[in-house]
Amino acid sequence: DYVRTLATSAEHALAMIDDILDLSRLEAGKLTLRPDAVDITALVRETVQLAAPRAHEKGLEIGIVQSADAPTRIEGDAARLRQILFNLIGNAVKFTRQGGIRIDIGCAPAGDGRPRLALSVSDTGPGISQLDQQSLFEHFERGAAERDGTEGGAGLGLAMVRRLVEAMGSSMGVESRLGEGAKFWVI
Repeated sequence: DYVRTLATSAEHALAMIDDILDLSRLEAGKLTLRPDAVDITALVRETVQLAAPRAHEKGLEIGIVQSADAPTRIEGDAARLRQILFNLIGNAVKFTRQGGIRIDIGCAPAGDGRPRLALSVSDTGPGISQLDQQSLFEHFERGAAERDGTEGGAGLGLAMVRRLVEAMGSSMGVESRLGEGAKFWVI
């Protein structure tokens, strides 16, 4: 148990340092994206497999729903896409006590007529107040669950995710009501 706790603490510290470094690179305009052909279905499955043990420890279901018209291959930076998804899925698992997490892979209309990937991560957690949603993507901002001590975090993950999404020429947002879970989307 002690070794497991140490390993988990070390992983958390390393992830926080990586987030801080990535955020610094993004802010300085020094983060280089490496676009390549990405099998988005495989990438989402791999990311869910990484998060599944923690979800299952909490008794949560975690699943993927892919629409028939969703692009299967996209041009993007696989490592950064995985980082975005892992952060969103990790937050959903962290803040959800019962129920589950759903990852949707879909298609959004694009102005040029080409299919555009739409991803969303939904949970059955406590939801996010309108007030917290206004500052959720800012540096060091923490939601109510983190402020009241029931969950921890530095408040950097979503700020970094939003900057990565914007660096890729995409946008993201959140839809939520208290008591009704949350849905984070990326288009």
